Order: sequence, then structure tokens, then C-alpha cells
Amino acid sequence: VHAAELPTVELILVTSLPMVTIIGTQYGPILQELAPRVAAELVEVRGRSLEADWLGGYEDCLLALAERVEGGAELDAESVSVVGYLMDRNEEDHLGNLRELERLVVALDLKLETVWLSGQPWSELKRGSRSATLLAWPLGRAAARRIAERSGARVIEVDAPFGPGRTAELVRRLGEATGRPLAAARLVERELGQRASRLEWIVPH
Repeated sequence: VHAAELPTVELILVTSLPMVTIIGTQYGPILQELAPRVAAELVEVRGRSLEADWLGGYEDCLLALAERVEGGAELDAESVSVVGYLMDRNEEDHLGNLRELERLVVALDLKLETVWLSGQPWSELKRGSRSATLLAWPLGRAAARRIAERSGARVIEVDAPFGPGRTAELVRRLGEATGRPLAAARLVERELGQRASRLEWIVPH
């Protein structure tokens, strides 16, 4: 309750420890009782620490958030949201990845609406329901499908763009889905051409 009263807190995720899961404590009624007393949204994430690892927990968190996203808004054909980015700290390596994602999306004359998760507040994450295109990475596929059920967006399932090959594939898939295949092909060719020359020195080694 104290955390939910902080003015900067928009949402609180609640889950159970293994011992609480075993005895079957129901968090739903507890959250319903607390909800009228706080401004922040209270969201239960099912406790699966006895059957899944931390990656499964991350996937469950995204799905729990997707359950709270409402549809009905008019979709923006040029808006793209990424669901499933593995954001585990607000540090420069992740912030650099997010800037690069946005740069590639903008290069296709599209707009990166939001990235689940990216350090953005809940009010901004919910704007993903406006995106006509959802790029679903492995940990976010279930969440992206749930958002799409409500919003009517298209879901493009891709691998996390680790390395030039997967990144190029993401750009191509996004270009094809949004009617920009030639622009995507040109972007991939230009980017690979610029970076391949920087890596040539390592080939003999």
C-alpha cells in the first residue's frame, strides 16, 4: 500500500513466494480489496517459481500486463511496438539497444511507439494498443497475441535481433509487413555495407 501511494508509481506487480504458492493463498481478493485505496494499478503475476525459471517469470509479467491493455482505439498504420525486449536494468547497454531499435524503425518511415519493456512508465506502455504492428520477440509472443486480440494489430514473430543476420531479418520482415520491402532491402544493404568494412580486419585471424 505504501508503495502504491507514491506519486510516481503507476502500477505494481504482485506475485507469490513458493511457500505461499504451496499453501494456496489467493492474491486476487486481496488486490481487489486494496484497489480502491490506491491510485496505482495492482496486477497479479502468477507464481511459477517451482516450475519455471526467471525467463518464464519475465514472460508471465508481460502477459499479465497485456491482460490490462484495452482495445478499441483506432490503430496507427505507421506505429510499431516491440513486445519481448529483455530489459533487466536501466543502464547504457540497454538504452543503446533501444536507440538502435528506434533508429532502424524510423529509417523505414515508421514510428516506434513503445517497447515492452524499456523503462517506460505504464501510461506509455499502454500506448502499444495503438500500434498496427507488433514485433513479438520470443519472451513476448504470448503477450503480443493477447494485445492483438483486443486491438486488431498484426503480430510479427521474430527472433531477438542478436547479430547482423537476425537484425537484417527483423528489418526485412517489418518492411514486408508494412508495405516497405524495397526500403527495407535498401536499408539492410546500406547497414551491412557500412559495418562489414569495419569487420574485415578480423577475418585473417
